[in-house]
Amino acid sequence: MSRLFVFLFITGGLGLVAAVTPWCSNFAAMFIAHVLHGAFASALDTAATTDVTVIWRNKAGSYMQAVHGVFSVGAILSPFATQPFLAKRLPVNVTGPMTSLDVRMVSDVQMTSFIDGKGTNYSVFGETTMNSTPNLNDSSFIVSSAEEDDVLKDLYGETRIYVTYFASTALCMVVASCYIIVTLVYGNIYKRPVNRNDGLMKIKDREYFLSKRLKNIFTVMLAITLALYVMSERSVTNFLMTFVITKLHWSKAQGSYASSTFWITFAAGRLSGIFVVRYLKTTSVILIYFTSLTCAGASFWIAVVYGVDVLTWISIAVIGYGMSGIFASMFSWLSENVRRLTGKIASILFIFLSIGASLYPILVGYLMDHVSIMWFVYLQVMIFITITVCFIFIATFYNVLAKRYFKTGAIKV
Repeated sequence: MSRLFVFLFITGGLGLVAAVTPWCSNFAAMFIAHVLHGAFASALDTAATTDVTVIWRNKAGSYMQAVHGVFSVGAILSPFATQPFLAKRLPVNVTGPMTSLDVRMVSDVQMTSFIDGKGTNYSVFGETTMNSTPNLNDSSFIVSSAEEDDVLKDLYGETRIYVTYFASTALCMVVASCYIIVTLVYGNIYKRPVNRNDGLMKIKDREYFLSKRLKNIFTVMLAITLALYVMSERSVTNFLMTFVITKLHWSKAQGSYASSTFWITFAAGRLSGIFVVRYLKTTSVILIYFTSLTCAGASFWIAVVYGVDVLTWISIAVIGYGMSGIFASMFSWLSENVRRLTGKIASILFIFLSIGASLYPILVGYLMDHVSIMWFVYLQVMIFITITVCFIFIATFYNVLAKRYFKTGAIKV
């Protein structure tokens, strides 16, 4: 299909879903909106990753890092863009512990009615516990019972979260327009020469010496390695805050800072990768990331066991940096050494990634709940070591085949 049509369809669909999502008050409608969002977002991820290698070919390393680096920047900016349009808190002074408790659902919001030490009746919109003074610094809405209707109006009438969704729709439309403009001005960009420091020149696709069977073997090995990496990334993003609060007894604020530390170093690592890959071979870059990830995982384990908070913070930061460049670099390595990264190959890789990302959090959550919360650490360290060993094997195997090929001129495997 026409690449222009594909990108227009994906970005247009993503923008349309974003526009209607905040108005889906019905569960079925919201479910369908999320399914469509997942479909369009994953299609964009696959198509954009493939597009970078199609345009820049074997020189795509820096541009691949740039694309995925911007993904991380978007993840960091998203909460800040959303915050101004959320419903406001209603500060009310509450004194003493609760003396009675009644939990019920009001307009799909958990409402807890209680009486404080002075006999005043209050309602808490959000989660709370018995025999404790509600925390006015969290996201709960605490008001007197007479003000319940006003709170619900504020929650569902005054919130302006749809503004953020409309901004996302506008961005999607801008991107779609850019594709049209580029096509009108430059024509088919996939056949144009690549601009390099030494002028405009045609960059030929690299000749791959591996047989079809070996290409498939390497693709599967890289897909498994990438799936393991994504599993570890999802584990950190989903369970890091829970782990430090439950196991290390950190406050929720410290847990949030820990998550922010991970994402900041993650984004910084991806953006710095734009320049790193220009001076180092992709294989060396990946090994650096894997090595730092394994060392950080081991140090995180030690920090948790011996209660060294400073080392814990450092380990979280290094884990974020170590994870940052792996995803893009692995795609680049495949494109440089094994085969062209077509839409079909990228889709196969993303299927592996999606399966791992979907199932792994269930396993981690079960082990943390029913065996030991330390399984969060155990699994992370095991995966870090496994993916490092896997890639060392892949790189060594490839180098052996390359030496054999360039020495004899043939690969019979």
